[in-house]
Amino acid sequence: MADQVDHGQEEGTGLLRALALVSLAVAGVLIVSGFLTLGRYAWERPVMITVEVLVVLSGLVTLFSGGGMTSVPGIALAVKVIAAFASADGRAWFDR
Repeated sequence: MADQVDHGQEEGTGLLRALALVSLAVAGVLIVSGFLTLGRYAWERPVMITVEVLVVLSGLVTLFSGGGMTSVPGIALAVKVIAAFASADGRAWFDR
């Protein structure tokens, strides 16, 4: 540990790096899912809901690990998307 501090690296950044990588991966999946949603594929709805649940969980971990209030808008948006996709209109969108 002392060697890491001597070289300008902070201690205990493993969790933050892992969360950053997970957030980037989720962002990539959300971009692809957003485009696939336009195709109204029936299998896309549960995928999008699952990914948004992961966004909420990641945001909560960030919020409670000292990330501050910056994760709240992301959590709120993910909850709004989940509600929209779980609604009757959301289900009807994917029924062609």
